Amino acid sequence: MDWQHITLPPILYANTLVLLASSVTLEIARRRIAAYARGFDSLAAASLPWLVITLTLGLLFVAGQCIAWMQLKAAGLYLATNPAISALLQRAAARTAECGRPIG
Repeated sequence: MDWQHITLPPILYANTLVLLASSVTLEIARRRIAAYARGFDSLAAASLPWLVITLTLGLLFVAGQCIAWMQLKAAGLYLATNPAISALLQRAAARTAECGRPIG
């Protein structure tokens, strides 16, 4: 197997922004829930729209990842065809086993 350069599908860059936005909306929801739990906010439902936005962004992220994998597949890049991808997955598996929990 030869090492080959992989051009990332452009959707991965958009997916990064979606993931960051999802993190922000989740943090906003968490703070609203914490404020309600401490008695600073009397409206428990104030966090619900933020949680819905977070869920929507999460689903959008997963869809984007599926599209990216389909684009890589269409380009003929599979997990077994590129040593770079195999090495990355081996490192991730080793790290997971080392920590005893999933990466993330």
